[in-house]
Formats: sequence, C-alpha cells, structure tokens
Amino acid sequence: MLAVARQRRIYDNLVCGELVEFLQMQSEKFDLAIAADVLVYIGDLSRVFHHVRAALRDGGLFGISAEAGEGQDFVLRASLRYAHSAAYLRKLSADHGFIVETFESKVIRQEDGNDVVGHLAVLRRS
Repeated sequence: MLAVARQRRIYDNLVCGELVEFLQMQSEKFDLAIAADVLVYIGDLSRVFHHVRAALRDGGLFGISAEAGEGQDFVLRASLRYAHSAAYLRKLSADHGFIVETFESKVIRQEDGNDVVGHLAVLRRS
C-alpha cells in the first residue's frame, strides 16, 4: 500500500508503524486524525483515543470508522476484525475529552457480498 501511495506523489509523509507508538513519538500537533478501516484491527481503543487526543490541537478533529457491534464494548469476529458498540465509542469519546460532532451507522464495506454495518463518527478535541 505504501508503494502505491508513494507513486501517487501527493503525500508529504508516509509511515509504516504501530499506531500508538507513532502517536507517542509525535512532537508536533495535528488538526486532523483519521482512522478509516483501522480500528477494526484493535480491540481495546482506550490507548488510541488517549494518544490521538494528545496529538491533536485544541479543536482538532478525529474521524473514525468502526465495525458495528452490539452489547459488549468490543468483540473479535470470525473475520479477525473487531466490532465496537456505539455505546463504547461514545463512552471513550467522553472519557478522553472529545465532543461527538457526528455519529452515524452506515454500510462501511462489503464482505463476501454482504453489507457490513459500521459507525462513522467525527469527534472534536475539547
């Protein structure tokens, strides 16, 4: 993926690494962080929310997509992707100082010809 992205010559910087480690090493602050089709590979998102908040400027935005789950905070599915409940994502947002700007349930991808419903949210660092 990085090789294809590099060929497009539209990115200032491309990094291959572990998400939380990358965020911990950042000294500059960002206006925007987007985790599109990323959170499905992480169960407990507490550290992600903590470190994204620390990396954002006041008022910065955090856009996320997450596979929708029900009941439990998160569950690992047979697809080896995690599903997260809306309640869990909203609680993490509040616990880590984010204001929920938008939160919607939408089809986020197709898997074996079936729609996979997820959550799309834009969070603002308060």
